[in-house]
Order: sequence, then C-alpha cells, then structure tokens
Amino acid sequence: MDSRSFAKGLVLVLGLLALPGAAVAQKAPKARSAGFRLFARAFAEFSINRVLCGLDADGEICNPGQNENLTGAAWPKGSPQSYIFNSGVQVAGTIQDTLGWAWAGDTTGAFFYDPKGTTQHGQQVEPIWNYADSSDRANWPAAANVPEGDPSAALFDPSLQGRPSASEGDIWTLAWEGDPELSAGRAHPLGIAVETRGLGWNYPAGNNDILYFVHTFYNISSSCAADYAALRPAMRDRMLALGQWFQSLNNTKFGITMPACGYTIKDLYLNSYADADVSSDAGNNYTSVNLPLAMGYTY
Repeated sequence: MDSRSFAKGLVLVLGLLALPGAAVAQKAPKARSAGFRLFARAFAEFSINRVLCGLDADGEICNPGQNENLTGAAWPKGSPQSYIFNSGVQVAGTIQDTLGWAWAGDTTGAFFYDPKGTTQHGQQVEPIWNYADSSDRANWPAAANVPEGDPSAALFDPSLQGRPSASEGDIWTLAWEGDPELSAGRAHPLGIAVETRGLGWNYPAGNNDILYFVHTFYNISSSCAADYAALRPAMRDRMLALGQWFQSLNNTKFGITMPACGYTIKDLYLNSYADADVSSDAGNNYTSVNLPLAMGYTY
C-alpha cells in the first residue's frame, strides 16, 4: 500500500486477511522486556476458531513466542500442521522537506517484523488484550473498543461501532517504532504507531478457518492536541501522549528541535511480510502470487 501523503494526526488503515499459509523460517528476534502490562500480556495466542496464531505486542503476527522452534500459526489448532513461522508489517516514508529542520526530506522506515532479527523497531505501547479471556474482558480499555467516529470506523457496521468486540472474540494491541534506542539500520524513527485488531468467527462454514487483521497507522509526530481531534476520545488521548513522548525522546537523543506540531510523511509505503512454514522442511516451501486478487500464497 502506498499513500502519497500521510498528514500529522491522520490515520491509514490496512485490512489483512490471514490464512494459514507463507517461505523459509528465520531465527526469531530476541525478545525484549515488556512495559505497561496491566491485565493483558506481551504475548498471546489467538485461537477463537480453528486457526491458532500467536501474537506479540511489538507488532508481530503469528509469532512462535519465546520458542523459535515452534510454529507461529497452525491449522487446525491442536495439530502439528504449521503454516506461518512469523509475520508482521513494515513501513517506509519520506518526512516533509519544507520545514527546514534536521530531519526534513529524510527517508526512513521501520520493521515491526524483521525476518533477519537484527533491525526490528516495533515496541509495545499497549499489551495484547484478548476479549475471549475473562480477565481481559472485565478490564477492557476504552481505546480497544471498535472504532466509532474515527476515520477507520467505516470498516465496521454501525451496529458494531463502540462495542468492545466486533467478532466472536477480538484481540487488540498497540505498538510504535518511535523509540530512538531502536534505530538499528536506520538513522532515526519515522513517527508511526500501529493499532492492530484481530477478528475471528466460527460461522459461516469456512469462515472458521480464517483470521482477519486490521492495522490502523497513526502519524504521531505532533505534540499538538488539535492534530488528533478526529480520533475517538480514548485513542485521541493515547496518540497525543505518544506524540509528546516521541518528540521528547528524539529531541533529547539527537539534539534537535522538531516542529511542535509535527510533519507530514510523504510517499508512505506499507508492507505485510509473512515467513511461512508449510512443510517440516522450510527449504521445501514455494511461494507465488495471484495478481488479480492481489494475494500471495505458499505451498
């Protein structure tokens, strides 16, 4: 997905269909300690239907967790049939070049999932909340409710907007790439946060073999409240706090002064990367694409 301009405070939404499916397994990136843990967790298994998918709060989807020898996704769950070792999103973009400051015109990006395991930039902001878990359900944060009034709300039927869960058991988390200490392979962060919502159903027939993921990307380069006014209140407050934190961390780290109200990101590119393991020997996996359906597949 390519967006020619991504203004401060605005959102982009990427809907992903995750099937049990994807190339050669790589060593799992080293786990980092998690912060902001409340009742939810930094790693969780999404298993609302016949697909088992592990997720971590740094932004990886269908992740094997701490054991790199396990599968990240299996189908049907409970079987040894592995289909995905790990997956996640990647972003890149160019910072507006008309403001005359240190980063103006720079092109940079972030791996929320890095198959190499050496340049991963995603970091937990909110842990993983699983609506199928009774403890999480009893303490569900307002920011995790189905969007209502946001630009991303149009993806959901009005009858679902504002509810905690849109499916039989949503999973929700929030990550960013704004920490300047995680800048391996790049000069500095881009200024992006990504909200991930997983959805799953056991009906109708066939839909119990599919998981859906919606990624919403936020430009959090601004520390000005007005730039987040279009967001639902709980997310508006969260993004404003992230924007202020982003500016504080990076101004201090790099000895710069960002524009107080941030910047536009031009030519933003989004990618969903999957490392599939269909067979017990990862070297026997093959991949191809279906161009009319804009779909990749592995066998």
